[in-house]
Amino acid sequence: MSDSDPKTFYLPRFDSNTLKSVLTGPLPNREYVFADYTIAPKQGISLPEAIARAAIVASCRSQRAYHHESQPEWLNRAAKVTKYSHDGFAQIAYPAEMFGEREGVSKLLAVLTCGGEHDFVDQFWLHEFTLPPTVLVRFGGPQFGIDGIRGKLGKSTGPIIGVTVRPLCDPKRYNDELIHYKAALRGGADYLTDDILFSDNQDEWEIETRARRLVHLCREMTEETGHPKSYVVNLAVDEGQLPAITTLLHEIGVAIVKVNAFFSGFGTLLSLRTSSKMPLIATNIGVSLLTRPADTAEKRLGTGVSEAVISKLSRLCGADGVHLGSIDTGSFVVQSYDPAILALASSLGSLKPSIAVLGDNVNVGNLWQNLRNFGRDVMIESSSGIMSYPSGPEKGAAVFKELATRLADVDDPGLAHEVLVARAKNDSHLMAELEASGYREVQSRMES
Repeated sequence: MSDSDPKTFYLPRFDSNTLKSVLTGPLPNREYVFADYTIAPKQGISLPEAIARAAIVASCRSQRAYHHESQPEWLNRAAKVTKYSHDGFAQIAYPAEMFGEREGVSKLLAVLTCGGEHDFVDQFWLHEFTLPPTVLVRFGGPQFGIDGIRGKLGKSTGPIIGVTVRPLCDPKRYNDELIHYKAALRGGADYLTDDILFSDNQDEWEIETRARRLVHLCREMTEETGHPKSYVVNLAVDEGQLPAITTLLHEIGVAIVKVNAFFSGFGTLLSLRTSSKMPLIATNIGVSLLTRPADTAEKRLGTGVSEAVISKLSRLCGADGVHLGSIDTGSFVVQSYDPAILALASSLGSLKPSIAVLGDNVNVGNLWQNLRNFGRDVMIESSSGIMSYPSGPEKGAAVFKELATRLADVDDPGLAHEVLVARAKNDSHLMAELEASGYREVQSRMES
């Protein structure tokens, strides 16, 4: 391509018959993998041609017929464009035969995204995909699902409240912090969970030692409070160590394992699904490299994939829970979380649903919005929302859990506000926490 003239890059001739062969209209659901996109063509190319080229290059793997085949033979293998609109929306149908039984999620993701590698598009955003039964059946999905996670944590209904154990540069400080994590469990938190950046290089807090100490602490608090307390570990080790370390963690008494499917690979998650005796949570840190568009000021989609795609892939590969971010906490959000939530909860053949896991800065000031958006079947991994509470983490956990239970069934923002104000009226510490969490600004958005 010439740097001086964007119209002079090389492309093979693309005639009207080629377009007609690819732009087909509706096709049988059982024979194709359907993918929804927003596509913008390169200057000098029409939108239909850009979409058709994306379909052809992903399926035929060449931009022209080979010498030994006819044009119709070549195009017969092509993915088809079932619909498109002038705002850039397009649906491409990829023949199910493209996805071999042993090729798995890596091939699927490669096919669905490879159109964005080419210079005939300026924008290539994957919103969603749908698998036919012949492809869907190859994925086992969650081994435990929502009910299994609830069983592991001993929490049959309502939001499940966790407290995040943060990584520290000075391991000696963990002994001091344990006292405060213990207080949070005493106050009502259901589990302790490693921060998603907590790995295996923390000296005396390396993964095995950490697991033994925190499982012991949770068992101690279970006995003291009479309520189940559990530990969720963040697994950040080399793939070759995974089978041995997950077996060890299960023997120690870890309840759930978290793994970063984006950096470790969805194939790693799939392998863990077959070998782990514990539920799996897929974390999402780093995925913004794919899901955050370049033009954040205008919230314009660029080239990437949606959170819904990442959520669905995680569920297909066996994640019993998936980190989705949170609302009004500083998490970057360009699109509604609704499609990502549906990807975890909607019917997918016989696959179990996955639970949504919320992190970041969830606190009493934004708790209702998150419950309203994500629902009651949710794990909330709070950090400063409990650990920074003015009267300490024990009271912080107690108030957080009380409000989570009360607000989970509240649909009206005005009523949610009344619940918070009434509870804070005679509780100066809660009032101080609402102020510290910026509740007044949040409330104005709730009511708008």
